[in-house]
Amino acid sequence: MHRKRTDLGLLIIGYRKKARMSQTELALEAQITPASLARIESGETRYPRSKTLATLCDALNLKEKDRLKLASALLASAPNPY
Repeated sequence: MHRKRTDLGLLIIGYRKKARMSQTELALEAQITPASLARIESGETRYPRSKTLATLCDALNLKEKDRLKLASALLASAPNPY
């Protein structure tokens, strides 16, 4: 099933490209599978685990403001519980 890319996925793609890393390089650095990263970037995985997001941030050497952008994008896409 093809899903529309999420803001989270687009942000990760942007940070990855800025770091001049391939999907495989980032996945290996973050200790996740390239397939998992591809699913996050494509929007197929809409809500990655917080640990996965943290390891991606670490692998990309993101500063606090960029980590907050990713967290905000994740929260913005979450379904409203009410």
